[in-house]
Amino acid sequence: MERVLKYTNSTRRLANNLSISNYFKILVYADASFAVHADMKSQSGIAVSLGAGMVYLHSSKQKLVSTSSTEAELICLSTASTTAIWFRDILVAQGYIIAPAVIYQDNQSTLAMAKNGLHRCNIGSHKAC
Repeated sequence: MERVLKYTNSTRRLANNLSISNYFKILVYADASFAVHADMKSQSGIAVSLGAGMVYLHSSKQKLVSTSSTEAELICLSTASTTAIWFRDILVAQGYIIAPAVIYQDNQSTLAMAKNGLHRCNIGSHKAC
């Protein structure tokens, strides 16, 4: 706790700005690290930006053992999607107009699978979808 208080005190001049308007855009950043734990489970990280400021950060060990980095990224993308839906539903219930959420993901195989679906990918092949 002492480290947190020292950090907070030393960064007082930095601010988290949230723009107040009737129109919000939800930006979600999702990334995973494949098999980084001793039990071969992966780590997921999600960050949500609302307006001009970051409002939610989450990092956790995945509950499933994935067999590839693409699968670990898909698990993370699934969690990020439900998080975006949750934020959207909360803001809509408060009467705000919400643009479609944008989810940023950096794994090309994961993006192809999310866009095209698993049925269009050759599961047994190492080729990109």
